[in-house]
Amino acid sequence: MTYIIGECGLSHNGSLATAKKMVDALIECGADCAKFQMYNSDTLCSYFYQPELYKKFTECELTNWQMVELSEYCKTVGIDFMCTPEGIPEAVFLNAIVDKWKISSVGACNPHLLKMINTFGKPVYISNGLANDDAIDIADELLKDCEVTWLSCVCAYPAGKWEYLWMASGIGLSDHTTGLNLPVTWNPTVIEKHFTLDKTQDGFDHHMSLDPVEMKEYIRRIRGGKNA
Repeated sequence: MTYIIGECGLSHNGSLATAKKMVDALIECGADCAKFQMYNSDTLCSYFYQPELYKKFTECELTNWQMVELSEYCKTVGIDFMCTPEGIPEAVFLNAIVDKWKISSVGACNPHLLKMINTFGKPVYISNGLANDDAIDIADELLKDCEVTWLSCVCAYPAGKWEYLWMASGIGLSDHTTGLNLPVTWNPTVIEKHFTLDKTQDGFDHHMSLDPVEMKEYIRRIRGGKNA
């Protein structure tokens, strides 16, 4: 059965309560996993040169201990918890609370991060949006002690369905389109899809994410295999 990851990302807007509501909604939709992102705004962008971007990231940043509480909440309500680390400090912290990793397209090109992830020996889902064949080979070697699943990905937010057409259907898919039918075409074993409670909100990903009604239908089509 297809493993479905709801990419909550930063769409909780920095609220732990909202993050938990997203988890509850994903369970209702039928998802297998709720995925978040962990980063440090001070290392992600510059307060002096990118003040507006810095402000947005700080507003969406969850603390270490909020991540711990979120992981425990997922365990309690019965859905997998996953979190993408920005870099090595985040990976070291998260290792105690994740059973598997999701590495972004940017992280796939970060050899230092991949070397650290490899030492943990846990399953890895990794997006290939910025990686050519050589980069994928290097990443596979750096993650040689992990079970690795590559997710075909287009780094556009949102991406057009046609942008995925040139890719060969693979085992995994990180679906950045706003549509509902791409997984039915691909029939992958694992899918990541952006999720929000309200797509009209301001923020990084709300506009290209599925809301609960759409996500429930998206998953219905995957489980039923109907390209409705």
